[in-house]
Amino acid sequence: MASCGTGVTACILTLGLHRMGKTEVPVYDGSWTEWATELDLPMEGDESFFKNP
Repeated sequence: MASCGTGVTACILTLGLHRMGKTEVPVYDGSWTEWATELDLPMEGDESFFKNP
């Protein structure tokens, strides 16, 4: 699955993979922008990054 910050770069990566023969690569078009809005979804990393200002 391809993802990125907003979904745009994931589409470009998927196009490149498709041209290389990998045709079954899904795109999570909501990407991190959407995922981060759902507080009950898992995220790993530095806790200070995930806290609201």
